[in-house]
Amino acid sequence: MSDETIKSAAEMAAERAAKAAESIEGGDAKTLEELVESAEQVAGPEDGDAPAIDLKVASLTEELEAQKDKYVRLIAEFDNFRKRTAREYAEMQETAQGKAFASLFPVVDNFERAFQDAPAEGDWTPADPVAFAKGLRLIRDQLRKVLADAGLEELPAMGAPFDPNLH
Repeated sequence: MSDETIKSAAEMAAERAAKAAESIEGGDAKTLEELVESAEQVAGPEDGDAPAIDLKVASLTEELEAQKDKYVRLIAEFDNFRKRTAREYAEMQETAQGKAFASLFPVVDNFERAFQDAPAEGDWTPADPVAFAKGLRLIRDQLRKVLADAGLEELPAMGAPFDPNLH
């Protein structure tokens, strides 16, 4: 039994005892059997009912433990889900960066080829400036294509007022 049930049973017994005492003093006497019967009603279940209460308490305790176990498993599963999602996001981001940088390697290689005859220091004029300019334009177009494939696009900014949300 819970503490509240015991307290309420004790309070009820005290009230009945007080009523019984008043009735005896007032001349409305009850028989001893009637007083014992009313006290037994207030006292609660007999000893024969104790196993049933113990079984109910055991059943409820078992159910509570099962619910606690379920809750702990749910929390652990959610924590694992959160960690797995974060790990997958990091791997996806790393893969996307790898693909973006891998597509830039051919552009860098073309720049290297364009300047392979240039000296490390000093002024340099290409043998055929027109062909050199044409090659650099091709490299620029290749770079723009790589950036467009990555989802970047050029914004028209010439002559437009500066917009920090756009530019």
